Amino acid sequence: LTFLQHFFCIFFLMELLVRLVVLRFDYFYSTHLELFNIFNVTLVALACIDLYILTPLASGGEPDWTIVRILRLACMFRAFQVVRIFDIFGHLRVLFATVVASVMALFWSMTLLFIVMLASGLTLCQLLSAYISLETLDEMTVAWLYKYYGTAGRSVWTMFEISFSGGWPNFARPLVELNASFACFFAVYIAGVVFAMTKIITALFLKETFKAAQNDTELMIQEKMKEKQAAAKKLLDAFVAADVSGDGLLTLDEFESFMASPRVKCYL
Repeated sequence: LTFLQHFFCIFFLMELLVRLVVLRFDYFYSTHLELFNIFNVTLVALACIDLYILTPLASGGEPDWTIVRILRLACMFRAFQVVRIFDIFGHLRVLFATVVASVMALFWSMTLLFIVMLASGLTLCQLLSAYISLETLDEMTVAWLYKYYGTAGRSVWTMFEISFSGGWPNFARPLVELNASFACFFAVYIAGVVFAMTKIITALFLKETFKAAQNDTELMIQEKMKEKQAAAKKLLDAFVAADVSGDGLLTLDEFESFMASPRVKCYL
């Protein structure tokens, strides 16, 4: 384990030094990777500090300060550098970039939903307060109403569950049976919030995902390389199939015979 720590630390340090030598200050002023590059430098620096400074200090009996623990915790995130190296993590990198780019969209979306849920919860709490105080209702119904709509906090939390849990009939059906007019309220809320607003927010995140994928230069390069490799493989298979003699050489007669094939014409 210690060997792997030294190996990856030196590997990432050498990679960073090569990038700095080649790109110089442009490494920190890229059009869309400046934050990630700064984060990368920070991770490599923390890894070196942890492995070559903090570890010897700890083995020498020095006190383990709180700042040292924080730095070691931050060093754990150096594993995220692997995401930039292997192609199989390309989609994960796009997802991470999408989440980062969608922070503000998520904030305002949740703010809007919270305002709608707050208004709806307070409305139901106010409307149902009269039913809770009725003496004609049985105790189980009153207890159920108070449990889910008895206070402002309970009512807002119930609206949160209705919006995101998918079990809104369990919270709406008893109220509709109590008074049919609540059906209109829930019909508007389910259609406008649970269906329409959530679908719009989902479409917004999909848009950000596509935008992040289009702006990811490394992913685009990898996709182009895969397309070229696939095309080269198909072309190689075609030449191998055209080489009827199997001697590794394609003569003019073999090529003309291959191109005259109906399957080849259909493929082209």
